[in-house]
Amino acid sequence: MGFEILTAAQLIARIKKTGIKFKYSQFHHTFRPDHSNFNGSNHMQLQQGMKNFHMNDRGWSDIGQHVSLMPDGKFVTGRPFHVAPAGISGYNTGSFMTEVVGNFDKGNDKLEGAQLQAMIELQAYLIHENGAQLMFHREHAPKSCPGTGIDKGEFLAEVAAYRFKKKTVKSAVIAPKIQELEGNALALTENQQKVVDYLKSLKLTDGGNAEEYIYFHQVLKNTIDMFYRDLNKVRKAFAEDIDEIKKQM
Repeated sequence: MGFEILTAAQLIARIKKTGIKFKYSQFHHTFRPDHSNFNGSNHMQLQQGMKNFHMNDRGWSDIGQHVSLMPDGKFVTGRPFHVAPAGISGYNTGSFMTEVVGNFDKGNDKLEGAQLQAMIELQAYLIHENGAQLMFHREHAPKSCPGTGIDKGEFLAEVAAYRFKKKTVKSAVIAPKIQELEGNALALTENQQKVVDYLKSLKLTDGGNAEEYIYFHQVLKNTIDMFYRDLNKVRKAFAEDIDEIKKQM
């Protein structure tokens, strides 16, 4: 069948590898099949059924969507990423299309748990890193898709909250690392001075000692310089994370 089952992280890595920048991220629900048709292990069968319907009943060349998101939070690949989807008329070129398995009109399935989390993670990447604009099907067609039970503003707020939390956690990990590096830098500088003092105490009456002094002093200087370059890189990354968090507050 040619399909693959991927986690959100695996899917994001796969998209990054292509280098494709998408203009739109289309959000659809399948309506049918819905949650009642998923048994926990029939990912491939449901995807094949949708492909058969798209090709045999609608006359398309392939399944319409790039990926389908199952109720367990796993994605199943569909149409190749570099090929425009069959989703929203007039907005398919430059789009990445996700079909979320379920009927999310009010009173039916709920987008929650692992399925919601996976969609949030994917859209956080597509919107904030890839540069795509989130688009609900109903914005450009007389449909309820991706379901009257899903509010676009609330969903975008959840994506922003996920990004904020992710950045906060990342920065919380980096901050102690900076303190550790700065402590190491201080210790290294103090040790450098001890070594320099020792080398200066040597009697440089013969060429061998003089050459030894010059060699070790240069090695030590290069080590210190390299260490501070690495430290400054970490500091810069930390500052960028803090700026990103402030923008989202």
